[in-house]
Amino acid sequence: MLHHTANVKQLDARILVSMTGTPKLRGSIQIERPNRMRLKAGVLGMNEMGVDVGSNDELFWIWTRAALPGQSPTLMWAHHDSFRQSTSSIRKAVPLEPEWLIEALGIVDFSTYESHSQPTPQPGDRMQMISSRTRAGGKQYRVTVFDARRGIIEQQSLYDQQGQLVAFTNSSDHVFYPQHNISLPRKIELHLFQNGQEITMLVTTDRYKMNSLFGDPQLMWQMPDPGDVERINLAPDVATSARPPSQLPVGEFTPVEQPQRNDFRPVAYPGR
Repeated sequence: MLHHTANVKQLDARILVSMTGTPKLRGSIQIERPNRMRLKAGVLGMNEMGVDVGSNDELFWIWTRAALPGQSPTLMWAHHDSFRQSTSSIRKAVPLEPEWLIEALGIVDFSTYESHSQPTPQPGDRMQMISSRTRAGGKQYRVTVFDARRGIIEQQSLYDQQGQLVAFTNSSDHVFYPQHNISLPRKIELHLFQNGQEITMLVTTDRYKMNSLFGDPQLMWQMPDPGDVERINLAPDVATSARPPSQLPVGEFTPVEQPQRNDFRPVAYPGR
């Protein structure tokens, strides 16, 4: 067993978010499994000068509250099922859902709607497992690398049907919480590859509070209504929800070799 995620239903933490070319943002993140998440962060901790990223059981949103260089404030949103089935160009502009942030923390569910390979040994006492799922744009593969001795997830990589790397996360500086029998990272690197460019985000935190969220659920998990801010539906071509994806054989996955990098541990690429 990789970790005891069943012991954790809720998470709450103060965070610091760093992205290339933007000021550091301070804020908070709350999670209630499986799909509820809320991240609010802003310059100097002022949420009205930052972002509001959230997800509930039906939909998710990304609200850029302050104008960025060359951009105006926008609220992007989509229903989960519609987003997974959409093939629109707008949807391709945001290839990942907020669930990727939840998984980056090591709170991963290996769904029965996915196919999973048997763990295989990797250098440095690590193990690797490949999971496959389907989306409207084709097959999608997640490669999970974990410490075989401690059962801690260290890296997750997402590949498209062609084996091209879409995104990966490095998780480090883990803290063990004995009352919940789980280790969670205090440092998370997120790397997103889009249109030939790499977007990097670093999320750091000191400690987590577990299973003790306070507040009105109707407000905490409700998509905000920012008035006259531009709203963009990320899945305009899908009107109805879709059935759960069918399972796929993981043996069909052949990742494209990626160049050697110096800013992360290159353990997520199969075949190395």
